[in-house]
Amino acid sequence: MNLDVDYRLSRRAYINVAGMFSLTNSKTNVYNGHQFSSVTVTPRIESGSFGIYVPIQYHTLTNLNAGVSLRLGPLFVGSGSVLTALAGDSKQADVFMGIRFGALKKDKKKSSGGAVGTEELGL
Repeated sequence: MNLDVDYRLSRRAYINVAGMFSLTNSKTNVYNGHQFSSVTVTPRIESGSFGIYVPIQYHTLTNLNAGVSLRLGPLFVGSGSVLTALAGDSKQADVFMGIRFGALKKDKKKSSGGAVGTEELGL
């Protein structure tokens, strides 16, 4: 079961809480990664062209992990465990990179009382 909540704290500050909860017994199927549960809290600062993310995760297999991710324009790179690995107490190593695609958002109402429309985000 997956649960995910994203909350805006201020104009550019957000926090995300995500949980993946196994509904089976991980002790009887220890070699399947889908049998383990995790909770991740990710505070982040975002603008249209920049973002910094700090995921902090507790996973029932690898325990506590902390990482950092950066986004410049549409490109992002990061790790969910780099901070823990640098501290020398990590059971996990990962890295990711990618391209972020635009999404739709609502236009503000025009002063002439026009209809609300959508436009692609400028990243």
